Amino acid sequence: MAKRKPQNDPQEHVRKEPFSRQLSCQLTREEVEERARESAQLFERRDQFDADLKSAQKSGKARLTEMEAELKRLATEVRDRAVLRLTQCERRLDYDAGTVSEVRGDTGEIIQTRKMTDEEKQRELDLGDGDVDKEFG
Repeated sequence: MAKRKPQNDPQEHVRKEPFSRQLSCQLTREEVEERARESAQLFERRDQFDADLKSAQKSGKARLTEMEAELKRLATEVRDRAVLRLTQCERRLDYDAGTVSEVRGDTGEIIQTRKMTDEEKQRELDLGDGDVDKEFG
């Protein structure tokens, strides 16, 4: 004859299934100390990263400003189809006309013409070798 379970057994109609779930657990003293050390180190690394980031942003912003200036310069040169270059020129003093003309050395183009100043109207005297005492000695 089979043994019968007592009818009052509450486990008879209960099924158990294992599973995992995130639940709050108290930290040990050692765990708290370890997390405090990690936190302090992370604050230090974060502060250094923030300083490095600000420095990189400042440097990057300066470089971006340089690039924008270069782009504007190039766009102006393309638009105008010209560029400023140091060019050899010649100043021509025309004593008969009383004018001074500035002439480009590469094209011969007259850049500017103006009246002579009083100082420019004074011609240099040809004194030979420059020794006046020897001439009139």
